[in-house]
Amino acid sequence: MFRWLTVGLLVCLLPVPVTANVSSTSIEEIVVTVRKREESLLEVPVAVSVFNADAIRELNLNRLEELARFVPSFGFDAGFGRQVSSYRPTMRGLTTIRNGVANTSVLTTFVDGVYVGGSVQSTELNNLARVEILRGPQAAQYGRGTYAGAINYVTRAPGDEFAGEVSASAGEHSSYALKAWASGPITDRLGFFVGAGYDEYGGEYRNQRDGSAIGDEQQTELTAKLRWRPSDSVSVNFRVGWQDSDDGHFAVTLQPRTLNNCCERTPDAPRAREYYVGTAVSLPVNLFSDLLDQAGGAGVQQERWLTSLRVDWELTEKFQFTSVTGYVHDDIGRGFDLSYAAYDPVFFVAPGLFTVRDELRQTDLSQEFRLMSAGDPAWRWSLGAYAYAGELDDRSNLRVFLDANDQVMTAPNLGPLSQEEVENFAVFGAIETEVIDRLTLGAEFRWARDEITLTNRLNDGTGQLEGRFSNSWRSLTPRFTAVFAAREDLRLYANVAKGVKPGDFNTEVPDEQYRLVDEESVWSYELGLKGSTGSGTSYSLAVYRQDVDDQQLTTLVELADGRTASLLTNVGETRIDGFEAEFGFAVNQVLRLDLTYAWTDARYRNYISVDQADLRGSDGSPADNERLGSVAGNRLPRVPVHMASAVIMASRELPGIGDGYLTADWSYESSRFAQEHNLIATGDRHLVGLQAGLRFGAWDIRLWARNLLDDDTPADIGRYFDTQSGFLPSFPQAGERPSGSPRGFAVNLPRGRQVGATLRFYF
Repeated sequence: MFRWLTVGLLVCLLPVPVTANVSSTSIEEIVVTVRKREESLLEVPVAVSVFNADAIRELNLNRLEELARFVPSFGFDAGFGRQVSSYRPTMRGLTTIRNGVANTSVLTTFVDGVYVGGSVQSTELNNLARVEILRGPQAAQYGRGTYAGAINYVTRAPGDEFAGEVSASAGEHSSYALKAWASGPITDRLGFFVGAGYDEYGGEYRNQRDGSAIGDEQQTELTAKLRWRPSDSVSVNFRVGWQDSDDGHFAVTLQPRTLNNCCERTPDAPRAREYYVGTAVSLPVNLFSDLLDQAGGAGVQQERWLTSLRVDWELTEKFQFTSVTGYVHDDIGRGFDLSYAAYDPVFFVAPGLFTVRDELRQTDLSQEFRLMSAGDPAWRWSLGAYAYAGELDDRSNLRVFLDANDQVMTAPNLGPLSQEEVENFAVFGAIETEVIDRLTLGAEFRWARDEITLTNRLNDGTGQLEGRFSNSWRSLTPRFTAVFAAREDLRLYANVAKGVKPGDFNTEVPDEQYRLVDEESVWSYELGLKGSTGSGTSYSLAVYRQDVDDQQLTTLVELADGRTASLLTNVGETRIDGFEAEFGFAVNQVLRLDLTYAWTDARYRNYISVDQADLRGSDGSPADNERLGSVAGNRLPRVPVHMASAVIMASRELPGIGDGYLTADWSYESSRFAQEHNLIATGDRHLVGLQAGLRFGAWDIRLWARNLLDDDTPADIGRYFDTQSGFLPSFPQAGERPSGSPRGFAVNLPRGRQVGATLRFYF
């Protein structure tokens, strides 16, 4: 299949009018900083989607999951809310089943070059100059956590002329927003930018238990930037940002075991825990949110400070030095009903184990120094060093329950309080040159040492040390590139890159042999082309293959005290083939069409799943697990095979009135399996948006609709368990005692149709 995709890519050398985003700017005019220097999108030998401020406004994008709809191979849904551990994106078939130490995912976000280890779902899009979404391993340039790609947020810079914008929005489900920004000079050498915003979403689901709103969100934010130019060769940029969010419990239901339709426990299948084949079922929400509200708050409350200092210094005409310092501080409170169904699954052990209120603190401190060539020399190069220290502290972890008098009580949870620490040091470099006419070769590398320490302390008020686990890993992640300039407006490229996913620990497992989890690695091979036919039309196509080794995969185990633990092990090998396309057609001066498509074939090559063996009748012995547990050939969970989007934009001058415009968008995502068994799935998703507006003078008014057809496809599915109707029988021939908890499934509910209006004023 891969070679046929390669042939298809070469056929596509015919001049097809396509574009990388919804801007009328041609691809060679789009300036990006993907490789830490300014260059045109056409020159970059990496698959990247770019959304500038105009595109973000025209598509009415407010959240990361809305932006993901228009990026090939990028999947993201905040099904578990905007909490620190729910950022689980997929990129080119690589997915995050469980976040790693200090919230490491397969895809990392940078804001003005600063690593953000905490929740990025609340990152505000109004103050951005552009978003760059890079696909494929980016470890050589960006380092830790960029195993499958990277997201680079570039905020608005202080302008040389005074300008600004104020906008107000209102919509269904008690949604309101007020945002503003201003920018301009203070003196000849000092400029400023300030931005502020308030956003509220009232939630559209109601809790059966007490009628309260579920899924509501609220956020306030402030941003300030100063740019100082003490001389013509030095630029100093300082940024400080503050966010305060208060979100209710995320919208989730438990699909009960009473709906299971396969894999019953019998004497012939003594370890099976029941399962469900088909599309997940969404039921009414029923959660203990009222108990959590009385114990500190249901949902997520987060306060964030993000500061950065960047210094750019042109040492000479041939050398440029850059320093980027960043600090992110998050204080987080969380309250969740983890039964997902307002009941106590293990009341006989201790009440409230699945109704939890905790408090976290996460900090990220990073420093990068970079020296690179300036101007346009024959050899372009860069050298640098990077240091990062991250820490995630579980400061409080309480279970919440009702006593015999129906009074809300809290008590320390049975698990320990943990402190996760990461220290990363790296050196990196890059070099490229035109070896022959129109052929440029390049090489990039990063050597890194990653040290992780986990400390567990008793959750009883004493803070007594319970255990400490530490390990370090060293890795070399290169990328080799070749670019051929077939024409002035056409580039063919090839790259080979390695990525590593950081190592991890299992802290709550009964067997020490499963304690340490090694790094996962991927080799990516990509061919692509980018080009333009003029008049604002351009195209970008890519085919790739990725080979994954030492794959980190999870299985859910039940502990002796009734709690569960997700066990992470290096047990898988996967091959991923894919094709991506981004097209844009400037039909005429009035009408424009943008299209994207991605095909992803991500399948296990080698993985013995104990859960799979149990479903097929294993007795629990190693021989039976080996015989029945293979999922080779199955598709990876949470990865759709097909993704597509289309945007139609029409604008026309209305004499004597202003400029009228109409935008319609559609995105498609094929059904995703929840787990490696390829049984329960989300179903296909179709999302449609519509906007109509009028610009007159400094004013812009628009009416908009999101999810116009009210698609209710689940945002995500989690394999879980359900004991409301009892436990499973135990058969003597089963050997060791299998879990008695039958399977259930956590089904995350999406946002439905929403209609509203936005008024903007530019100055």
